[in-house]
Amino acid sequence: MSRSVVFLSFLSFLWAQEEPTTQDTSAVQDSVSIQPTIYAVVVMSSQPLNDYAGTVEAPVLLDTLLDMPAEELMLIGATGSAEVIPTEKVMAAMAVVVGEDEICEDHDCARQVGNDLGMDKILLVDLSKVKASTGLDGEVTYSGSLVLSLTFLGRGVDIETGEEVELLVTEKTYSSKLKGGWEEFAVRVRSRTWRLMSDTPPEGRFPPEPFSFELSDLLLFIQDSPEIAILLGIGVLASLVGGYALASRPPVIGDPPPYPDTL
Repeated sequence: MSRSVVFLSFLSFLWAQEEPTTQDTSAVQDSVSIQPTIYAVVVMSSQPLNDYAGTVEAPVLLDTLLDMPAEELMLIGATGSAEVIPTEKVMAAMAVVVGEDEICEDHDCARQVGNDLGMDKILLVDLSKVKASTGLDGEVTYSGSLVLSLTFLGRGVDIETGEEVELLVTEKTYSSKLKGGWEEFAVRVRSRTWRLMSDTPPEGRFPPEPFSFELSDLLLFIQDSPEIAILLGIGVLASLVGGYALASRPPVIGDPPPYPDTL
């Protein structure tokens, strides 16, 4: 009887050792949380900000250009997987690097701003290919290509010195033509932020874009649709084979001329 008691006591001891281990593991798992990705929006152009302002003051335009993608990013990351640095902090960091109410002229400036903000990724709004023109009525019209890029800080080696340097690395880019007034310009900055982030906006949030054929859109469509790429590849191959067959076949001689009549 005493041996049975000892054996049961030993089993109870083992169970007591195993149970807390399971509880501790669960507690550790619950305490681990996924850190959100921190984004900052930076505006860049080789042209002065006043070139795009028209009747709008430059500080207001800059604040708006930073706010629009930031607001869309917050909607895209509504699940808690993303955080966006407030616009006022971005403007303060840009003011230190390029001056008050100015925008970055190149990637090096954007890198410095991002480094000062301590973000994970930069959404870069590049206006270098957007032209603003003012009509007789004073209304500003924007045309050209609006380029949005998702970038991050990386490291490389300077070819001349061999020293390690910090670089702004582009993760992905979305470029599309733009034409219209301020409302069209603003809505495309917002809607294309979703496209850059490979996400779909809520139905009815943005009006449809005017139709325009762009090779970049066709290439993106083919990239997203492998079956289309296969069909196009088969079509191109068939065209090449057919063209080669036509070019390599012997020429058609035709029927001989009629025998001449004799007297």
